[in-house]
Amino acid sequence: AAGIDASGVHISEENQSSVSVVLCRPDGQRHFAYYGKANNEFDGTAITDELLSETKLLYIGSMMSLKGLEYGPLRELFARAKKAGAMTAMDATWPADGIWLPKLESALPYCDIFVPSFDEAKELCGTEDPREIVSFLHSKGVKIAGVKLGKKGVFIEDFELPAFNCENVVDTTGAGDAFMGGFVTGIATGRSVYDSALLGSAVSNCCIREIGAVSGAPDMVRAEQVIEMFRNGTLR
Repeated sequence: AAGIDASGVHISEENQSSVSVVLCRPDGQRHFAYYGKANNEFDGTAITDELLSETKLLYIGSMMSLKGLEYGPLRELFARAKKAGAMTAMDATWPADGIWLPKLESALPYCDIFVPSFDEAKELCGTEDPREIVSFLHSKGVKIAGVKLGKKGVFIEDFELPAFNCENVVDTTGAGDAFMGGFVTGIATGRSVYDSALLGSAVSNCCIREIGAVSGAPDMVRAEQVIEMFRNGTLR
């Protein structure tokens, strides 16, 4: 009904759907209870070359919690996507077993966009300096690299963009994912890296004003309004 093509959806014959339960403490800290199941089966082979040929950008969220893609399978999927002419992007999450870079290192030469969170990036790259994080990811083959800095904003390539003002933060669940949604949309539609970061920041700003990860998701008109308010200093 929303116009989304669901023809590529696969149904697991063995496992239930994945479930994530977010537990929010009064101080804003969150804990995630994650039940992988069907997600763990996904190894990329269900995405056909035909589907990839019709794709502008392939985005893999929550690497480190998709067991079927760890190590080689993510590389194979991204390599097929690049061969088909699609851009590639991914995000990460905290691995339960504490293993970081080995799980996705071989895929990085085929990754166009990777902007992990600060806590994830320092584990992956072995440094807390945003410029060094970007340099490390570039050295591994990532084309557009950065690091999300939470309430400080984001550092991408060679610039830092401060977080958009929000005087009444309701729930930060999904803020990083919201940023990535806006950012990759910007890149896929031909915006510059900076303008794409503005779009990502606007989407994230809308997200944290509502309870839940998707309740505050804006349309493009609203996102552009938020960007304009950020630019003229009227965003509250």
